[in-house]
Amino acid sequence: MPLEQSTTPVQPPGKAAKRVALRLRGMAAADRQWLLARLTQEQRDAVEDASDELRRIVGGSEVDFALLLDDMDAPSLPQGHPVNDAGFAAVQWVLGRLPVQYMSIFLRSRLWLDADQYIRQMSPKRRKAVESGAGRMPTPRVLQAVADVIAELAAQRQAEDHG
Repeated sequence: MPLEQSTTPVQPPGKAAKRVALRLRGMAAADRQWLLARLTQEQRDAVEDASDELRRIVGGSEVDFALLLDDMDAPSLPQGHPVNDAGFAAVQWVLGRLPVQYMSIFLRSRLWLDADQYIRQMSPKRRKAVESGAGRMPTPRVLQAVADVIAELAAQRQAEDHG
């Protein structure tokens, strides 16, 4: 008896599945498995279809597409923000007094060029709190406003330290 074939057309992987597949490609195998285990079967199937499509396109190349996605996802905000004119210590002082949610928004905005250095200096507990502190990324206008306030407070702190 022949197997019946489904008459439902197979949908190509969606945009979200393709983005996840690209990100997974740059991850270690254990991290990929951990992430895939947290998806629903439907989501996992879509991501695996997208991964297969990606393998057909690029073969075995070891390009980390996540880096490209990070650049594409970066908000289109000016990198010459005044917060970069304030000293590291002054910005650090301001951030130490902010609620975690606002600190998280600011650090994820990519406006402060020293953000990675600051994050590396955090305790693991504080870093985890900051990383989970902001659910969805606010609009560029809100990011700009948060950064503007931090820049102003850091400039005031720096003036107090040197004045």
